[in-house]
Amino acid sequence: MTKLSIEKQQISKIKVIVCDLDGTLLNHRKQITEATAQYLIQLQEAGYRLVLASGRFYYELTGYIEQLKMKKFDGYAICANGLEIHRVKDDTMQSFDYLSETEIQDILSYTRNMHITAYANIHQIYHAVCNPWLYYATKAGTFLSKPFSKSNFYPFRLLRETDFQKHQTKTNWPVLAKICFFSSHYKLERFKQTIQHDFPHQYNFYYINRFAIEIVKSNVGKCYAVEHLCKSLSLDLSNVLFFGDSGNDEELLASAGIGITMKNGFYQTKRKARILSYKTNQQEGVLDMLEKLELFDQSN
Repeated sequence: MTKLSIEKQQISKIKVIVCDLDGTLLNHRKQITEATAQYLIQLQEAGYRLVLASGRFYYELTGYIEQLKMKKFDGYAICANGLEIHRVKDDTMQSFDYLSETEIQDILSYTRNMHITAYANIHQIYHAVCNPWLYYATKAGTFLSKPFSKSNFYPFRLLRETDFQKHQTKTNWPVLAKICFFSSHYKLERFKQTIQHDFPHQYNFYYINRFAIEIVKSNVGKCYAVEHLCKSLSLDLSNVLFFGDSGNDEELLASAGIGITMKNGFYQTKRKARILSYKTNQQEGVLDMLEKLELFDQSN
C-alpha cells in the first residue's frame, strides 16, 4: 500500500505515530536499526508525537526510549498491553486496573486443572508455574545450557532469567499487570472461552502467537490507552498512525486513522489487515512505510 492508496486528507490528519516493538519496530535481534531511529527522530523534530506501545514493561523500554530521544521530544510509552501510560519527559505515569490477588488465584486454578503454563513478571523477574514434567525439563535445560550462559539466544535467556515452579494448590503471586499462558492453541481457546463464560466482561485476552495468550483486566488495551492519551492531547484516533503485528494490536490497527499491519505479523492479524506493509520487521518495514507515506510533506 503506497501513499497513493491512502487519501491525502487522512495522511494530513496524522499527528501521533504509535509503534509496537516486538515483531514491528524491532528486528530479530531486538534492535531498532540506526536508519529507522534517525528517521523517527527527524519526524519528531518535524512535530510528530512518538509513542511506543508494547506488551513489555517500562524498564524494558528505556534503552529504546533513549535511542529515539523521546525525552527531548516529549514522547510517551504505553506498557504492559495498555496498563500504563508513561510520559517520558517528566517521568509521570497513569495506570488502569491490575489483576488482584484473588483474581489471579481464580485464574491459576483453571490453568492448573487444564495443565497450562502460566508466566508473569514480578518485581522485574519472570516467574512461571508449570506441570512437573515441564519443570524438570527446564531444570535439565538450564544445566545443559550452562556453557552458553552469556548467550542472548532467546531460549537460553528464557531459561536463565525465569524462575520456574511446579503447579501448587496455591501460587502466591501479588497484584499483576498481566499473565501470559503457554499451551496448545486448542487448550488456550478452551481456557479463554471458559474464563469468558465464568467471568463475563471482566478480562481481555490477547494472542501473542498461536501458542501464547495474555490476560488483562477488561479496561486494559493498547487501543483504550492510545485513545485516552489522544484525548489528553486534544486529539482522537483519526490523528494516529499505528504499526503492529499481533493480537494485542488488532483493535488499534482497526481503529487508528491509519493502521498498518506488518508483513511478518500473526496470521489471524494479517487476515484482518486494512493495510499490509511491503516489508517485514527484519527488512525495516516500518521505515519503508514511513517513507512511502511522505509525512514530511504534511508536517507544519
